[in-house]
Amino acid sequence: MRKRSQAVKTDLDAEVEKDDTEAAPKPVMNVGPVHKEKPGGELKKELAKGSRDIFDHARAPLPDAPEMGEDYQRVLETTYVGEGFYAACQRCDAALQVGEGRSDHGSLNTALDLAEPNARLAHNLWVTVAIDRKRFNLDQDILVAAMRNEATTALQEEKAQGTRTKQITEADIAAQMQAMYPDAYREAEMKRFEFEMIERSMLNRVEVAMSKCRSVQTMFSKVR
Repeated sequence: MRKRSQAVKTDLDAEVEKDDTEAAPKPVMNVGPVHKEKPGGELKKELAKGSRDIFDHARAPLPDAPEMGEDYQRVLETTYVGEGFYAACQRCDAALQVGEGRSDHGSLNTALDLAEPNARLAHNLWVTVAIDRKRFNLDQDILVAAMRNEATTALQEEKAQGTRTKQITEADIAAQMQAMYPDAYREAEMKRFEFEMIERSMLNRVEVAMSKCRSVQTMFSKVR
């Protein structure tokens, strides 16, 4: 009888152990954290894909451009020689000549009256050229920047392909710009130089007009 009860108990215990074994969770293999992938795979591609949008949204807006005061704007409008620039240059050059009346008091008086406004006109012509030259150079900088960007990209591609091994220098970029855009590069540089020479010529007009104004004053004082 004891053996039978022991056997029954053994069978029940076996069933319980069997149920416990089946109900127990299976061991899980530790594969590490989910984000273990390094930025060398698909994550890097996604980051690169969305980085431009992220930075564009994060970029702070530009502040409002400063404005010139109304009084300064009026002075600029009266100083800047817009239409008739060449005719104004001719008037300025003609006013430098006193002529045969250099020994006549009345003629010198008229020349003196014209010399000072002519000196101011010469200065206004120089200011006009300086403003136009600055504007022209800024426009040229935009064009040159586009050519420079294309030239730099071409050199970087050569370096990536192995056809270029040395470091890219400013001289390399300038040479590449000239090779890719010879006409545009030549035109840009020549226009810069021509504008510089025109401004120097206008500045010379200012110096001559001021000198002529002092000379007429001296002649006028001697004739009296």
